[in-house]
Amino acid sequence: MAIGAGAPIVPVVVYGTIAVNPRTEFRASPGTVHVHLLEPVPTAGLTYADRDELAERVRQRMADCLRAHYGVDPAIEPSRRAAPVEAEQASA
Repeated sequence: MAIGAGAPIVPVVVYGTIAVNPRTEFRASPGTVHVHLLEPVPTAGLTYADRDELAERVRQRMADCLRAHYGVDPAIEPSRRAAPVEAEQASA
């Protein structure tokens, strides 16, 4: 959609949500959540064929933020990445 509109993508990193709202609990607890609005990634002049490269640039900018501020390696485990797709296929 951003490419079609020629609009830049503003990557957003939200960190600390698991500490204030663990997956095993229904209620949130007091705590700090950090929100980083990163530099926009321009899409002017890009086409649909550029979408994968654009997505990787956005992901890399977010990963760099997580490493720099929190020392987190944001690599997604293949088993976690595939889980939602498998769940969707099972319900279809």
